Amino acid sequence: MIRKAIKSFNSIPRINYEIDGILSPDPLVSHMAKWKNYGWIVKEELVQNFPTVTLFHPDFCAQLLKQEGSLPIRPPPLPLVYYRESRGLGSGLGESNGMDWLNIRNKAQRILLKPMSVSSYLPAQNEVSLDFIQRLKTVRNSENIIPDMYKELKRWSLESMATVCFDQRLNLLSTEQINDCKSYYPEILLNNIEHIHKGISELIFSDWNEHIKNQTPLFRNTMALLDEQTEITMKLIESADKSGALLNHLSREMSPESLNTLIIDLLNASIETTANGVIFLLYLLSKNLLVQDRLRDEINAIVINQPLKQGHIDDMPYLRAVYKEATRLFPVSTFIVRVLQENGVIGDYEIPKNIPIFYSNMVAGHLNEFFFESDNFNPNRWLNSKKKPHPYAVLHFGHGPRMCIGKRFAVQETFLGLIQLVRNFKIEYIGSDIGLRMRLFNTPDREMSFQLTDVVRK
Repeated sequence: MIRKAIKSFNSIPRINYEIDGILSPDPLVSHMAKWKNYGWIVKEELVQNFPTVTLFHPDFCAQLLKQEGSLPIRPPPLPLVYYRESRGLGSGLGESNGMDWLNIRNKAQRILLKPMSVSSYLPAQNEVSLDFIQRLKTVRNSENIIPDMYKELKRWSLESMATVCFDQRLNLLSTEQINDCKSYYPEILLNNIEHIHKGISELIFSDWNEHIKNQTPLFRNTMALLDEQTEITMKLIESADKSGALLNHLSREMSPESLNTLIIDLLNASIETTANGVIFLLYLLSKNLLVQDRLRDEINAIVINQPLKQGHIDDMPYLRAVYKEATRLFPVSTFIVRVLQENGVIGDYEIPKNIPIFYSNMVAGHLNEFFFESDNFNPNRWLNSKKKPHPYAVLHFGHGPRMCIGKRFAVQETFLGLIQLVRNFKIEYIGSDIGLRMRLFNTPDREMSFQLTDVVRK
């Protein structure tokens, strides 16, 4: 039962954008500035007469999610809605709501959230990670430096997820020049996804109606990129033998248009969440070499000249702790967002229905109130069974029915890549401290170079 509000919606503190840091392009800086100046709940109006609410306290997040109902509503990304409706394509999980969303979700989660289905792809995805190590050894310079590690990680992530989505390799990890025109499709797709994320993000955070009305260059270019992505993905699905669990199941459950849309969404989300998450992990491990050494020792004690299996990963508690600690400090997802379908209460404030409500993943993880010595990278905090962190402090993959449907694949892919990277290399970051930039997900604010020095195994 939701308690009665004692404060009106209009009494929620409203942001003054002239305060220093509020409009920082770094979401961590911006969110911390909002919290420091306004407290645990704030109202803003980036678009006139369209208020939104942002929450910073995990208790408030819990209150929000308890009121979301059985069919949680999430504001759709309007550029994707427009594109797919104008092209007569199937709706994706990200932009659909209500029974349309539930229908897609039920069909997809039977395979995407089933542990046995996910682990069936472990050998193929581990093979991709092993090939990635060989590629890095080839493309690094004479000083063992990879000038743009983020670019390489996106290549690895797309290749890895392609084994799931297309039942085939895309040959993105090859260091040889490919002359066959058809073989360039994966390269085009890789470049395409990066530009789509940038274009959609810029469209969302500007005047969307103005872009449609005037058919701006940004609008036209983003629509063209989406057309190209749709065409390439359809061709890759058609060429797949559909022997893997995912395509075998979904091709019988979904129309070709809906299947194509789901695969596109999986690829888009996979590259951003996995590549971004791993680049942050490598950055933190390079600044905490004792943690890196301990993780390497755990890996080498379990993986001894034998094929990597799910049981091996299950026996690596420190690996999981390192992963959780990295997502606390550098969450890939900036927000989770919901729209209440009935009037509700959060804190002591009344919240009208149909108002977008954001919970920031950026603040609680950086506060000593929730994490002792929160500025320190300390994976051990996740190994203490007596001191559990607040369950809503950092929701890396969201929560509840609308939790990221590709979570299990993303975690598996991340673990496989990290295991092979740490096992083979001493990892050192070359550069100054990084910040964040928000597109559809949080990304590093600069190109990142790493020195990868071969490790001699004992």
